[in-house]
Amino acid sequence: MNTAKRCFALTLVVLVSVSMMGCFDQVVEPEYDGPPKVQFDPTSNSVPDGAGAQELNIQLIAPQQSSDSQFPVTVVDTGDIATTLPSDEYELVSETATIPAGSSFGTVQVRVDSSGIPPGETQLLTLALEESSNSDIVPATNFQFFELTVAGRSADVRPEPASLSFDTIEAGSTARDTLAVVNEGTAPSDVSNLAVSGMDAGRFSIEAPAGDSFTLPPGESQEVVVDFAPEGTLSDTTDYAGSVDFQFTNVPDGPGEASAELTGTGIPQP
Repeated sequence: MNTAKRCFALTLVVLVSVSMMGCFDQVVEPEYDGPPKVQFDPTSNSVPDGAGAQELNIQLIAPQQSSDSQFPVTVVDTGDIATTLPSDEYELVSETATIPAGSSFGTVQVRVDSSGIPPGETQLLTLALEESSNSDIVPATNFQFFELTVAGRSADVRPEPASLSFDTIEAGSTARDTLAVVNEGTAPSDVSNLAVSGMDAGRFSIEAPAGDSFTLPPGESQEVVVDFAPEGTLSDTTDYAGSVDFQFTNVPDGPGEASAELTGTGIPQP
């Protein structure tokens, strides 16, 4: 008898569980029933000076409409001349943001021209979604504005690798190795005063490039060939050290300076 009761109870539990799972399958997310709104999404971005056309996304927070929804877009004066992008350095390609019928998303486009913002400095372009006279959809208060931070282009110049270690060679011989000066920034840079320095500078020499200055566009590099030559006669193993030094432009608080360490070892001839 106890066994029959236990089987009945287990069967009842299974039936109830299956019934509840069926209820969960039928749960439907409630539709948005608040006032229809439109907003920027996201509400901010950063671009380099002269970045060109930028598409900003807008989103409808409401059921999709049966016809296009259009909203005026304006530039807001932040009241700070020191940080606001000058009016002749940008253009609203479209002064109206459009969300097509049957969609929840649209775009508005602004073009950022080069304004000569100094390296390390930024300026701000603030856009606003405005109410449309032909729609009851209003901009969401907390997401009505878009802040586009425009940063001055800056060079990022460094030696690669950061040091050269020459093989051990005999006195009177010469070894050669190569490093590169690279610019991984967004602005071109003028590299100058390329030279060897240090206590053993006379044991190292730059064989290429021919001059001590050159220009590096963004993303480009310049090969630097360095020779190492220990003294002509040595009685003991001798270590030498120096560095390849240079300066470069288009950086905050420039000019910038960088160095690549040089080391080498000379041994007596057999």
